[in-house]
Amino acid sequence: SILYKELRRSFSSFGKEFMFGFSLPHIRRGKTVRRRAEYNPESKFDGCVAFFVISFMVLILLGVPYGIFVSEQSHYVLMQSLEVLGKMEYKEIEQITSSAAPVYVKGAEISAIASDKEFGGIKAVGGIALSRETEYCQWQEISNTRCETCERQVRAKDGSTSTETYNCNCETTFNYIKGWHSHPIPSLLFNQPGNHHNPLRDPFPSKGPIVAQDVLLYKKQWQAILSPELTKRAHAPWRKLVYSPGGLSPEETRPPRTGGWKSWLSKLFTAESHNRSHNRNKYIHYETLAALPKENLPQGFVYAGDGYFYNAYEASIAERLLKGFFQYAEGTLFDWQLGDVVAALTGSCTAGDIRIKYKVQNPKKLSVLATAVPSRHNKKDPVRLENIVLDDGSIHKALVYSGSKTPAQMIQAQARESRTSATLARVVLFVWAIPVTFLAGAYIGRDFGQSFFGFLFGLLAVFTGTIAFFWSQTWGTFSAQYPFLFAAVTAALTNRLSPPTHAEPGLRAAWCMLAKFAGLPPEWRVQASYRAEYAPKPLPEEYVPSRQKRTT
Repeated sequence: SILYKELRRSFSSFGKEFMFGFSLPHIRRGKTVRRRAEYNPESKFDGCVAFFVISFMVLILLGVPYGIFVSEQSHYVLMQSLEVLGKMEYKEIEQITSSAAPVYVKGAEISAIASDKEFGGIKAVGGIALSRETEYCQWQEISNTRCETCERQVRAKDGSTSTETYNCNCETTFNYIKGWHSHPIPSLLFNQPGNHHNPLRDPFPSKGPIVAQDVLLYKKQWQAILSPELTKRAHAPWRKLVYSPGGLSPEETRPPRTGGWKSWLSKLFTAESHNRSHNRNKYIHYETLAALPKENLPQGFVYAGDGYFYNAYEASIAERLLKGFFQYAEGTLFDWQLGDVVAALTGSCTAGDIRIKYKVQNPKKLSVLATAVPSRHNKKDPVRLENIVLDDGSIHKALVYSGSKTPAQMIQAQARESRTSATLARVVLFVWAIPVTFLAGAYIGRDFGQSFFGFLFGLLAVFTGTIAFFWSQTWGTFSAQYPFLFAAVTAALTNRLSPPTHAEPGLRAAWCMLAKFAGLPPEWRVQASYRAEYAPKPLPEEYVPSRQKRTT
């Protein structure tokens, strides 16, 4: 699946980047590794691997609900703030004289220059923010494992036994594909690290947003300065930044249309026709700038077209000799494949190459809800827009949106975005609740794997119970009473619909399920007992009233 997606993504951009020679993927086939045929209880298991696997799983089980709880608190605080902003009265910015006051700016013109001083002073006139996106040419290892299913006897603490299945006679095939990725990939743990070495150089990592300093908003009668903090939170679309020769517009640089097969070839193999600059839906209102002089770019970088700055990697002599030694050690020094020939003919990128592209926020107009702070030195200076501070000292984040919007529209848009983020976080919590439901079933002694409806009601009980607890801590107990009631009802149905487990319930049973999922051997996860069903243990005779005593 990963290989198919990578091929589809790479070939989709092959036409517009064919002339640059660094987009076609390079595919190689690696080794096939076979594991031992069956389980050997006397073999040693790597305890370090088990520790890291269990630690990672526990971190996921504890970290996800904590992150969702923080998300719910942020959503609650923002909604309360928006409720306060919706009840406020805002002045026109022309009415501000000497004291700070909440103001409303609708559809103001913009004067700003966003620049990246780290990378040769790349700048976008009219842009309020830049985003630098760095891509790395790297090898990616893709493994495919096929196993048979075997059975083995496992022994509990009291000596009872049970039969469980496990994967045996496994065969793992490694494949490698070289392409562009948004992050470096360490190759030290690859099955063949020598032949698929990834240089981990990162001179200009991805960065953003890089906001313009003191964005100027203006109309005929007034001027205002938008602080960088507010500029960073501006809700404006991001557009790809493309440089054209001599600063001409894309419509002027695009070659004239011709009919027939020549037009089809031009569309397939020329970058100018594939930068989609004529598609105004994608690049509406974007600014096309002249390419920077070569001497202003960092050393080794060239402008390759279609918005990309490209830097080829050149390995040192010592690195080439060391790579050849590792290739000889792993037996891949003379491992030549068809993919190598195709990559050499088509000009595939070299592992270690870097390309950088930029995106820009350059709206034509901005609407703002903020506090206008007049200048203390000169009343003629533009006012400064900051976060909203009320008389009671409470601070509310200002709202900045592209276009001409009313205060109600901005508040509604912010509330809608907050609800969407909270909903996505709850979807993540629902996915998290799936493994937690199985662990809870092992703890209470219910086998959810044998009953779909039992598992479904158990999942709903865990999910709604967790949500109800979060809401009780943020929105209050009144908002959480119905989720609590729903969780109690579904928990009761789960207990009735799910069959009992064949192992003794408790924390040990939950640990054994978690350890089995992590791949730990049976010696690391010994159940207390294997029995068909567990009934509540009777009280000792001395605690039972005499009239209730009975012989068993």
